[in-house]
Amino acid sequence: MRLFVALSGVSAVVGAARALRGAGDAASMEWGDWIPRESAGWRTRLDYRLEQIRRIESSQERWDAVLNLAVTGLLVPNFTETGYKVVRTPEAVHKKLNDTLVAGFANQRKEHRVDQISGETAGFVPLNRLSNEIMRDLQPLHEEWSGVPLKPSNAYGFWVYPPGN
Repeated sequence: MRLFVALSGVSAVVGAARALRGAGDAASMEWGDWIPRESAGWRTRLDYRLEQIRRIESSQERWDAVLNLAVTGLLVPNFTETGYKVVRTPEAVHKKLNDTLVAGFANQRKEHRVDQISGETAGFVPLNRLSNEIMRDLQPLHEEWSGVPLKPSNAYGFWVYPPGN
């Protein structure tokens, strides 16, 4: 069985002044312009997400997604062409996470349905008290990648997507 496991680790709120660097006069921008305009890949990613949002049927979920996208596009600078980087997880962290996933797999709860994900509803295995420890363990990697000091915020757990998602 193939699993897609998502871990939301360290996050940071970066000041708008830094996000606006090099963006020019914001007052002269037109609707649909993303800030910062640092790469074509970032613009493509944001436009792709906007198309996903347009397909959300629930007006409340669509509104929430638009606000999230606005924060992403306007306030958070991108650090790579796609907004993420794949790296090897330190072995000790991997063991803690794997042990937690294996121990909680049989008792995972079902998540709510998401319009953009087809197939069976995903399961969820929480990190619980391990959250803070994992964030501390991963913080140096995230800070090295981002180039800025980060403040640990939240780590939830594992979303378990069955085949067909």
